[in-house]
Amino acid sequence: MTRMLDVLLTKRAQYPIQRQVLLAIRDIGLGVDIALCIGLALFASPTVLINNPWLHAYVHFVGSYFVAVHRLSVGAIHPEVSQLVFAVGWGLAIIPFTAWFLDTVIYLLVLDRSNTMSVVEKKYIETFSKPGLLIKVVEYIGGPFMVTAVASFTLGDLGIIPHFGWVNGAVMTKAVDMSGHLIYTHMVFMNLYTSRLGLAILSSVVIFGGVTMYSGLFPVWVFIEMPIWVGRMRQKIFRKHTDKNL
Repeated sequence: MTRMLDVLLTKRAQYPIQRQVLLAIRDIGLGVDIALCIGLALFASPTVLINNPWLHAYVHFVGSYFVAVHRLSVGAIHPEVSQLVFAVGWGLAIIPFTAWFLDTVIYLLVLDRSNTMSVVEKKYIETFSKPGLLIKVVEYIGGPFMVTAVASFTLGDLGIIPHFGWVNGAVMTKAVDMSGHLIYTHMVFMNLYTSRLGLAILSSVVIFGGVTMYSGLFPVWVFIEMPIWVGRMRQKIFRKHTDKNL
């Protein structure tokens, strides 16, 4: 672990100072955000919002932009604690999200795009050049899967696809968990509503997942990995077509 950290720090030291600052803001911001979510979930008073009008106003303000603040508190063991956790979590997440998104766009997708493409394509080739039917199937369905995932979550969180989305909490509500349609939601996300420890852990996972998806993962998928996948598929189809003509 220490060696991995040393390698990471050494690599970062080679970055421009502006990028180092963005990454530091991202890491510190996420760390503070998660620590606050865990602390509030475990130790905040069950009547924390009634006892503090300022916090109540803050929760109402953040909840007007992030519907998950109220949506994921319906049926919770301590609704006020749950609202406060998600209000603080999503409110502070704006800082690391912005830093991570700027790093992704400025450095990975613009200034260092050729290197990013080279690194991702090398990993792609190493992964899908291995023999085996399963590898080939995964490669062919990988592109449509990425498109579906990006489109579904984005449109869901924008409210265009109803009852779906990650940031808006639609797939994690207690009603969805109890419906039994998706067993994993019942087994995992039900813990948001039944215990403080579950709220502490899962709220951190939900917020970290949302920041990761929209600031780093999805942009790289759309602008780096999808073009690589399309190019590889064109090569395979063209090669097959050429081989048949020969």
